[in-house]
Amino acid sequence: MGLMEMEKKLFTYEEYRALELPQGQDAEFVEGEIIMRYRPTLEHQEILGNLFYALKDYLKGKPCKVLPEAEVDLFANQTQIRIPDILINCKNERDKRTHIEGAPEIVIEIVSKSSITQDYIIKTAAYQQAGVKE
Repeated sequence: MGLMEMEKKLFTYEEYRALELPQGQDAEFVEGEIIMRYRPTLEHQEILGNLFYALKDYLKGKPCKVLPEAEVDLFANQTQIRIPDILINCKNERDKRTHIEGAPEIVIEIVSKSSITQDYIIKTAAYQQAGVKE
């Protein structure tokens, strides 16, 4: 199935989990829709790297983990899977082999001009509804 067909079809959670995306391609799952994520700019990646290493250093020796671009299954009803730029998870029982189940303590989205509405409005509302603290 091509990327265009994937963006038009409604998927089940199980179908989303079984997807095999091309290398370097990520997707989020929101109420049956697949939202393709494209490679970020070099500036975005540099900001992400700097924040990741600063947070990783700060959290050294603490029970919390900082993870870049990890999948988060926000709700128990499996309706939204998001991939924040960085997340901090302090409850290790939520760690699954491929993703986090439930709201992490903190999510960080690096906002670019092309993602303002998605990051500031849509994702922020989903994170707040799921119980993300910051």
